[in-house]
Amino acid sequence: MTVLRQAICVIAILLLCVGLAVGQTAAPPPSKTPIEAAVGHIQAGRLPAAEAVLVKLIKESPNDPRVNETLAYLYNLKGEPARALLYWQRSIKIRPSGAAFAGLAATLAELGRDQEAETNFRKALSLEPGNLLASYNLAGLFLKREDFEQAAPLLEKVVRSAPGQPEPTYLLALCHSGRRRPEQAQATLLTLPAKARDREPIQLLLGSLALELKKPDEARKYFERVLQLNRASVQGAANLGALLALGADPARGIELLEQAWKSDKTSYLAGYNLALAYKQSGKPEQARSVLATLLTKGESGEIYNLLGSVEAALKNPKDAVSYLERAVELDPRESHVFDLGYQQLLTYSLKEAQATFQRGVERHPAAARLWMGLGTTFFAQARNEEAVTAYLRAAEKNDDPRVLRFLGNAYLTLNNPRDDVASRFRQYRRAHPDDAWANFYEGYGLSRAGDSEQALPLLQKAVQVDPKLAEGHLELGNVMARQGRVNDALASYQAAIAANPQYQQAYYRLGQTLMKAGRQAEAEVALKKHEELRAQEAAGNEARMQAVIRSLEGK
Repeated sequence: MTVLRQAICVIAILLLCVGLAVGQTAAPPPSKTPIEAAVGHIQAGRLPAAEAVLVKLIKESPNDPRVNETLAYLYNLKGEPARALLYWQRSIKIRPSGAAFAGLAATLAELGRDQEAETNFRKALSLEPGNLLASYNLAGLFLKREDFEQAAPLLEKVVRSAPGQPEPTYLLALCHSGRRRPEQAQATLLTLPAKARDREPIQLLLGSLALELKKPDEARKYFERVLQLNRASVQGAANLGALLALGADPARGIELLEQAWKSDKTSYLAGYNLALAYKQSGKPEQARSVLATLLTKGESGEIYNLLGSVEAALKNPKDAVSYLERAVELDPRESHVFDLGYQQLLTYSLKEAQATFQRGVERHPAAARLWMGLGTTFFAQARNEEAVTAYLRAAEKNDDPRVLRFLGNAYLTLNNPRDDVASRFRQYRRAHPDDAWANFYEGYGLSRAGDSEQALPLLQKAVQVDPKLAEGHLELGNVMARQGRVNDALASYQAAIAANPQYQQAYYRLGQTLMKAGRQAEAEVALKKHEELRAQEAAGNEARMQAVIRSLEGK
């Protein structure tokens, strides 16, 4: 759980900051009246004494708005919002004011009636646009529902009017973070004086922002400071532990996470990151135990996704798929869909994987690796035209070299050239002119289309850049054979075999070309080797397909 979400979970406590509203109604005169005495009792924490005075006053002056407001505020302080609500409503009927509407709104928020609370905060601001308390608390309502766009301008107004105040500045930074503006969030917090920044929530948020800005050393400094301020801080230990476990000091990271988890078995941050650290350090059993405890506190897609990867590490593919399916049900984010489809591919549940990736690309049409996964499910089923189409969609979204390899592998199996594939190869080669595979694929496409003249220099460059590119030598031999350059073709086929002694297609082409050249004995040797390798290749097809599937894993 992020610092942002932790803060939003507790934002409701800010909604009852209505004491200022009472104080704003009037300044006390030099001599103490009963109402001023009651306010004095409240300020001193003598709530029973204040209540006795106010109950008497309300009987004597039921239509005095200040008595009603003060009594309402008293009941807010006592944790009796239903009684407070009655007196805020009375006060508004007697004399509508921004302060009274703000108090009523805060009370409605405490009762969970957020929509009514929002309406009344807006009324408060329509009467008193400069009412900072109403702006502040209305922003709090928006933060509860993660509506950062509406919360931010309200908090900006508060911060401009009261610079240097930690709480509104912190919440404004949360808004910027929630709007994916980490630099602005960091700059907002750094406007606070150093002493004001030296608070645990602010240091935690600064650390999280530094991580988002790819500054792990800076993040570590902030998290270390949290533990200096409070050695028992679960959030500090969990954040620092998570950072170290994945980076500079895994042993200390796990130690800190274990400490945080031992202190608070309800901490999602500590438990999840400890399980992740255990899994990555080769301790899947311990990871499973922590996740099982976390699940007793509530389900989440993240927990089930990690549990699925743990079961996969424990060689329990059926359980892994079951947990990954639950992760997608709870949270169908792109990474969860990919992990489920990938695990289904690994277990050769091809129809299930196909359905997962198809639903995934419908939900996340810009996700290149989901298109790669879908293409691979088709490729594994020998549905190569569909595989090529899916890989092309992946190539539109991402310049990842793996996409071109997947596309090329599928395209090599087709019997007909495709202009859309040739165009994509051409685009990639122009962006990567010295990439052997880029030159090979464009040259191969041109060769398949019958354009030997344009194919030849591209294939020649491919094998110059990478002399071990067996596929390049093979296709170069095919071009030369079509041009009647028999000796050059034979040399290219032999170079393909030298680059890959198990390349059965190269033996076949070599044998056929030798046969046409009248070198029958040599041809028979090459064709016999081709037959042997073809039999071996059929037996190893599943292993090769597994290698293709596993190459998807790089994320």
